[in-house]
Formats: sequence, C-alpha cells, structure tokens
Amino acid sequence: MNETQKHIVLTLTFLLLGLVPQQAYSQDSTPDSKDSSSVVIHSPARATVMSAILPGLGQAYNKKYWKIPIIYAGVAGIGYLIKFNNDSYKSSKNLYIAESELDTPNAISMSRYQAEALYYRRNRDLSIIGLLAFWGLNVIDANVDAHFMHFDISPDLSMNINPVYQLTSTGQLIPHLSFSMNF
Repeated sequence: MNETQKHIVLTLTFLLLGLVPQQAYSQDSTPDSKDSSSVVIHSPARATVMSAILPGLGQAYNKKYWKIPIIYAGVAGIGYLIKFNNDSYKSSKNLYIAESELDTPNAISMSRYQAEALYYRRNRDLSIIGLLAFWGLNVIDANVDAHFMHFDISPDLSMNINPVYQLTSTGQLIPHLSFSMNF
C-alpha cells in the first residue's frame, strides 16, 4: 500500500471507531458482575463496527453463523474478478506499450490493445465498487440482525382481512374491507 492508501484506511478506521457510542462508568456506578439483575444488551453498534472491521464478524456476534460462508464466498468471488481484470489490464497495457515502441507500430494492434486495456480497467474499477457495495451490505445486514435480535415473532401476531357490506340509509350495500390485527 502506498502512503495515500494507508492514510485513507487509517482515517476511515478512526471515523468508524469515533461514531460508535461509548459507555463509561465511574467507580460508584460500575455494574456488579455478581449481580443477577444486570442484563447483557445486544448492541447493534457493536455488530456494525465488528462487521465493518472484518466481514462476517458482526454475523458471528449476532449468532447467525450460516451467513459467514456466504459472505466469504461473495468476497472471494469479487476478489477473483478484481485480480483477473487487473492482470488482464496490465497485460493489455504492456502489449500496447511494447507495440508502440516498435519501429513500425501496427495501428490496428495498438487500437485493439488500447481498447482491451480500457475494458479491463473499467471492469476492475467496477469490481472494486462491487466489493465495497458487498461489504456495505454485510455491515447493514449485521446491524439489522442485531436490531431484530429480540423481535417478537410469536404465533399470536396475525392480521385478518375480511369483506364487509355496509347498508346505507338509502338501502344500498357498500362493500368494504375489514382489517383486524392481533398482538
């Protein structure tokens, strides 16, 4: 990594860590670990930061272990696309440079190599954007899962839709829909 990339990575890391809510306790209000009334709260912020630092770590924190292989398969697939397109870009660029250094360069070959280099560079850049988008989705998934960790999905939650007819004062029947929700 060059110096600019290191600077960007460090800046993003400190920004992410700075956005995480922090808790501090004074000596008098430190929760007693022996006290059974202290409740462990599942933190969406912690899941988000963990997943931003290392893909899949937030899912492990949320105990959604089955998602981790999917995340790593996606990262590996997109990583392969980045490597393939970067290698092809370098190869096409080197062929273009080699052709241009000849005494009598072939214009058709040069334009083909240049078009190939632009094609692979564009695909490499789009693959990098895809990797960042996939990483972002991983972070969002960890956050949403952490928010729904204690969501009530009991069988008592239901909604019924029934047709209803209302009789007006003129004797007309007007059809309606009735919504009833059970909590």
